[in-house]
Amino acid sequence: MNRQEHIKNLLESGRFTAIDLNRRANTGDARKIISRLRAYYRDGISGGADVQDEWHYRSDGTRYKVYWISQHLTTKGGEHEKE
Repeated sequence: MNRQEHIKNLLESGRFTAIDLNRRANTGDARKIISRLRAYYRDGISGGADVQDEWHYRSDGTRYKVYWISQHLTTKGGEHEKE
């Protein structure tokens, strides 16, 4: 499994910060992989995903993003057969 697939699987299983994803997938640039997943989804390329995100705020005012993939938004075309 490549890093992009690993990150996609993680995002389908829960919510993670980019730092969490970097550690779990042993990569230095999870945000770039998320960007590719989104681009593939937009372009209808198999393996893409509609990655969701939201800002979270710490008590000191600093903020960070949390990323995830909703179960009903995993792929756009290609993997689901039409009946």
